Amino acid sequence: MTALSDKAKIIYAALEKLDATNIDNKVHAYTIMDYIVEEAETLQTHPWLQEINEADYVDFTIEINIKRICTLLTALAKHDMVIKTEPSTVKIDGTTRSLRYYYLKK
Repeated sequence: MTALSDKAKIIYAALEKLDATNIDNKVHAYTIMDYIVEEAETLQTHPWLQEINEADYVDFTIEINIKRICTLLTALAKHDMVIKTEPSTVKIDGTTRSLRYYYLKK
């Protein structure tokens, strides 16, 4: 886990907190972003995030966006830590989007 960036650790921890541990509990990037923004204090208690500088953590949670989350999820998938599904159509805030779902590889 030490080879991952702090930002990737935050995404991984969010997936764990969301219980995205199998295909039945998969989540998309918008769910991850909402969780990070709304539950930042709860997420920060994750054991892997204890060593992250608090100012850096707060900056990340404030500046987070979908593009950054998707980039980090792709990096985690390349490290064989996250599985991503094929794109599927989802309606978010009244807009139809083609999204991938993600879950942890255990």
